Amino acid sequence: ERLYPRFVREILDVVASKVDPGGESITVLSNLKRRERAEEKVKLDYSGQAAKVKDYMRATFVVLDMPQVCHVYGAVDELKQEGKIKVVNVKNRFRGKATSTGYRDINCNIEFEGHVCELQIQLACLLEVKHDQTPAYELIRSLDLEEEVEDGSTLADLAAACSPATRWALGSFRFAVAGYTSLVGGAYIPFGLFYDG
Repeated sequence: ERLYPRFVREILDVVASKVDPGGESITVLSNLKRRERAEEKVKLDYSGQAAKVKDYMRATFVVLDMPQVCHVYGAVDELKQEGKIKVVNVKNRFRGKATSTGYRDINCNIEFEGHVCELQIQLACLLEVKHDQTPAYELIRSLDLEEEVEDGSTLADLAAACSPATRWALGSFRFAVAGYTSLVGGAYIPFGLFYDG
């Protein structure tokens, strides 16, 4: 937590000002990973080894077009050339394979002062889509089905990967939602007939 203000000042603000000195066409969203999510990730993904988590400090650069995506990546590369960061890993989903939901971005893991941080470079129009998909992604993550989804599995494959208890719970949930929707729809018709007239 003490390093976070320096991460913002020395990395995020520097990249943003190099790309857009006026601050009119770039937005930087940053935060520290929530403690609950970090503990979940340590337990599920890293067998209790907290040092393996790569995104305690993270940020998303939201830009308007592909040339700005390139400028942000170039500014990150400049910081690397200056020795201020080390680039550990880069996933360029604009060039490579998109996620199973069609999401694309550039995701960089950088090392800053001995800590691995995450930088995403995102188009504003795609960020909107990402936010719409967040509830579905969180459900997939909570059921530990991320790898199956990333592999391009079908819904039938995902269902088969679930335990019988999970399939039963999801089926019950779908049935309850359908029942509630039918109840609301059925109540709407008499309400419309008696109160709108």
